[in-house]
Amino acid sequence: MANFAGKYLYEKSEGFEDYLRKTAGPSGAEAAKKFHQNKPFFEISVSGDYYTFTLYNGEQQTTNSFYFDHEFEENTFYDIILKTVCKKYDDKIVFVSKHPNGNTSTREYKFTDKGVEANLFDQQFGSKANLTFKRY
Repeated sequence: MANFAGKYLYEKSEGFEDYLRKTAGPSGAEAAKKFHQNKPFFEISVSGDYYTFTLYNGEQQTTNSFYFDHEFEENTFYDIILKTVCKKYDDKIVFVSKHPNGNTSTREYKFTDKGVEANLFDQQFGSKANLTFKRY
């Protein structure tokens, strides 16, 4: 079982701006540009079965807390609220989210000792993106 708790610093991405443009519109593309510029990081804390993800993106902080297999309202750094369910596997956490427009997206975070590889997929548009974060 991977150790999910920790801090993870953004290193690089592929297709992220296009992904957010398609899934969240023009404001999503603008948010992706700021994301790259800010060199954000996220922190995961764990208390029993309760997980908290906090994204630090420049001056903006976005926090979501949840239990696995329970739907919650997920706040995003691009100002859209999603209905999300998370599942935990040995070395990954998978987010399945319903967007306000009815679209569904999946984000798979695979954890290693060195960091996290995040793979994003959108059902409606078939958009994909990959992000890499290093543990620090």
